[in-house]
Amino acid sequence: VIEIAALRGPPPKTGADGLRAALAEGRRRAGEDRHAHPALRRIRTWEWDAAAQHLDRLAAALAPLCALGNGQTTLAALAAAHAEALAAVADDGLDCDAVLAVLDAITAAEGSDMPIALAEYPALITRLLAAETARRPASAEARVVILGTLESRLLAFDRVVLGGLVEGIWPPAAHNDPWLSRPMRKELGLPPPEWRIGLSAHDFQEMLGNCDVVLTWSAKADGAPTVPARWLQRLAVVGGRAWVDALARGEAAIALARGLDAVEAVTPLGEPVPAPPLALRPNRLSVTAIETLIRDPYAIYARHILHLEPLEPVAAPPDAGDRGEIMHAAFARFVAEGIDPLAPDAGARLIAIGEAEFAPLRDRPEILAFWWPRFCRAATWFLGWSRGRAAEVATSIVEQSGRFAWTTVAGREFALTARADRFDQLADGTLAVIDYKTGRAATVKEVAAGIAPQLPLEAAMAMAGGFPGVPPADVSDLIYVRLSGGREPGCAVPVADGRAGPLAAEALAGARELIDRYEDEAFPYRSLRHPLFRYRDGGPYEHLARFQEWARTSEEEDEP
Repeated sequence: VIEIAALRGPPPKTGADGLRAALAEGRRRAGEDRHAHPALRRIRTWEWDAAAQHLDRLAAALAPLCALGNGQTTLAALAAAHAEALAAVADDGLDCDAVLAVLDAITAAEGSDMPIALAEYPALITRLLAAETARRPASAEARVVILGTLESRLLAFDRVVLGGLVEGIWPPAAHNDPWLSRPMRKELGLPPPEWRIGLSAHDFQEMLGNCDVVLTWSAKADGAPTVPARWLQRLAVVGGRAWVDALARGEAAIALARGLDAVEAVTPLGEPVPAPPLALRPNRLSVTAIETLIRDPYAIYARHILHLEPLEPVAAPPDAGDRGEIMHAAFARFVAEGIDPLAPDAGARLIAIGEAEFAPLRDRPEILAFWWPRFCRAATWFLGWSRGRAAEVATSIVEQSGRFAWTTVAGREFALTARADRFDQLADGTLAVIDYKTGRAATVKEVAAGIAPQLPLEAAMAMAGGFPGVPPADVSDLIYVRLSGGREPGCAVPVADGRAGPLAAEALAGARELIDRYEDEAFPYRSLRHPLFRYRDGGPYEHLARFQEWARTSEEEDEP
């Protein structure tokens, strides 16, 4: 619950209070936002309560560390607070004795009163704990136990398998000290760099004295050939025929293992062609989903029929999508408030709106430093563009939700929905449909070809009265307003080419024909069938469709 509600997506604010706030926000979205992720909406009341109680216990356990603050403290104080917090949250099944022993040793060590900043402690303690090993207690019924060389010397087993007998692993590689030469190490009484090789040789000799020993090594590591340990090469020389027989027994064992996966023939699975019953097929899609249905029908199948929604990554940093939402909200608010772009204070008011929309990023100065200048450049361009249109625009209507329904060939009602960015009512009584983009916008050719039908479909809905807040009227223009804030801070891209009305009619007819096609239960939702998009990023559902498995085979079958 904590992972899904508080940790996925933008990272929460630091500290237990930040986690509590993120969990509370996730619970609010689960109860109030119908667009919240299904995984959030499936969390039950008692699970929310249990997660909140767990965070309370975690906050209590971490209180000794939090009490130290973010300023300077001593290493002994940090280690003692760390040990107290670890003891409070330790799992009964996890042996924390090794970690606690290191922390106790740090507390008692001479010089542990050295000043240290809390931010420096994680790197220091990680380095100190790197040489320690903490294991879960072995089960009495376990038939296989994985041990290190030190533990294995103290115990006896029926059979011992020595793994990793490769140069650089066992024995480990000898690294020269960049600070102390060999004579200097000898002068200081320090062991030479090769002392670990001698220790490894001792361990190998001890283990080789068991009754039943299996020697293993890998032929390759990370795709590159390996060099067997020097001891194996020495055994090959002195073993003679006995070594050859041992290798033969090993090959026989490997052949048996490979036989477990052996099959007479491998028949690769073909392209998925899901054809669900009509009752399961969606009877409501947005204009952007119609575009997805054209490009990748399988994505519609996965999302709207299987109801699979991708989860955000854990602690995902703000990305281009987040920047687009913030900038979109700022420009939409500027228009919605009816601010006259010709007013002397229009620029200052637009910047003030931007500051309010960017406020959640104040805790992320490294992100704000890049995004805020982009917004300012885009705002300057947007204001100039708006002033240039002021004479021909009678009024602007933003953020309108619409719906347009018809009866399909199967007799079902199908609803086309949209959330339009902006409509401009022009002085001649016609409408201009506008969509804001901070990334790539569709081209005139893509709109004319029908593979980017968003704006034409919104125009068709507006002409048919599908938007309650927009009076029905003819549409004279379709415009993408690109607000990148980059080298080219913004540009208006008209895509109707003087054919806004015909394009809208063609897009609506094409959408109805497309929906009628999928009303047939025998018609499948294939993956990435449009040639233009087949080799682009397939989105979050490409791996479910196993596109890379069958795409090459499909190409070969299609060749004459």
